[in-house]
Amino acid sequence: LNHNTSHLGQGEASCNGANPMTTGNFTVSCYANALTVVDTSTCLKSCNSSSSVDIQFHGYDYTTVPVSILVHGSNGSQSCSTVSTGYTGTIELMCNDGVTSVANHSCVQKPCPDPESDDENATVAAGYSWTKDCQTLSTSLVGEIVLTCTGGQIRTNITGCG
Repeated sequence: LNHNTSHLGQGEASCNGANPMTTGNFTVSCYANALTVVDTSTCLKSCNSSSSVDIQFHGYDYTTVPVSILVHGSNGSQSCSTVSTGYTGTIELMCNDGVTSVANHSCVQKPCPDPESDDENATVAAGYSWTKDCQTLSTSLVGEIVLTCTGGQIRTNITGCG
């Protein structure tokens, strides 16, 4: 309790003392040296790895969670690479009563390994696209495969093959 509560009186107790994943105070009443919880509506939940949030980078959907506990009303930063290894920068998450949301992000795509080069250090710039003939997959196919470097990965689009 935050202060002494007399018989038939009411007082406040720390939500965090009852549940480490909450903040605020709850109301208790005292009767014959026994406390009874009256109201817990002001106990607000922190965010942890079970409170995920969706985020989109360059048209692709990802899901992330706080890398450490975020107390209600606080923000926390983490690396974009916690969402996808193909990105650098920072994501700022915020917590509101157990619900995580993205406050801001500055995620930038990494380049991709160049699949056409024998040099293992050669890269293709993020966002770069090129095409290949669909017959590289099967001689019975026509059209073009579109390859794009996105988030450190070569994405293949074969919808142009038929």
